[in-house]
Amino acid sequence: MLALSDTEYLAANGIIVGACLFTIFICGLAFTIIAKTVHLRSTTFGDICSVQMVSDILLILLNTVWCIVKAFHIHDEAQSRYELLVGVVSKTFYFFTCKLHVLMAINRYIFIFHATENPKTSSVFRGAIFLCFLLAFLQSFAGPLLDPNLFVVFSSDSLRWKFATTEWTPFYEAYLEYYLVLTECSIIIILDSASFKKLRQIHRKVSIHRDSTIAVSKSANAREMRLLLQSFCQLIPLSSVMVFFFFVAPKCDSSFLTFLSSTAAWHFGISLDGVIIVLFQAKFRSKPQPKPTPSYDDLHRPVVGRCNSALHFYFVSCDPFIELRIITITNLKLLPEQCLVKSQQPE
Repeated sequence: MLALSDTEYLAANGIIVGACLFTIFICGLAFTIIAKTVHLRSTTFGDICSVQMVSDILLILLNTVWCIVKAFHIHDEAQSRYELLVGVVSKTFYFFTCKLHVLMAINRYIFIFHATENPKTSSVFRGAIFLCFLLAFLQSFAGPLLDPNLFVVFSSDSLRWKFATTEWTPFYEAYLEYYLVLTECSIIIILDSASFKKLRQIHRKVSIHRDSTIAVSKSANAREMRLLLQSFCQLIPLSSVMVFFFFVAPKCDSSFLTFLSSTAAWHFGISLDGVIIVLFQAKFRSKPQPKPTPSYDDLHRPVVGRCNSALHFYFVSCDPFIELRIITITNLKLLPEQCLVKSQQPE
């Protein structure tokens, strides 16, 4: 690959610095929104998003600092001491964010189908975040284990991130990066599609009631849908970086286009995580749902409806300050009227 011209070199360095500043700004803004949004800061989904923003900021800072160091042509012996460390840590942060995308989809699937937030599930997902980091480190360190020279490097001539060429490089790129990321994308699509279908079913069942207090439940349902769509849109940075690295960059004849489809695509792809959070959550915060004013009877009258089968009912609280709750009754053959009487019995 030909080296960049002087003009292209200066422009490429400007793009690298610009991508760093933009990523820090947008991820910092997203982190602030998460901290100030009640339904995010108090949930495991918000914890995952927060950790992802911190990881993205650390990744872009590491990449940018190393790019600048390499651009100034510091002595090769000094650079070689840190190339392996930078390569492993950089890919660890990248793989970590990829796995957090999958964890977001798992989080939405579990809480839409089965559970609510409680200390036990919160501790499980916090442990899952650590597990994602451990798996990301092992995936990144697998390269040097296969070959001591197999790690991602940054060329000071073309300003391009790429894997060092060894006999194990094609195997690592195919099975430990390309196919693995493809599998993660498939898992996200499957889980989010199932969650979307379930959420639509709940929405239709709630919509059959004309009571004005059900608007609160619809608001909670709309919020869940927004979080689910946010999780699904995380496919964009995950898949776009893979497409540019494996399909676009190798086909480019121009050195500058190769830079744009590799280094620039990766650095700006990091910022997309923050962009997606800002777009979804800032829009949500700008349009708060008005709380309905229920009557006295509405506040004391529970609403019971039939769900998927005779053994499943859902109870929607008519208190406007209580969100949608799903209660599944199993191993009982109760009619809705019986369930209604049971729900009104004092504890």
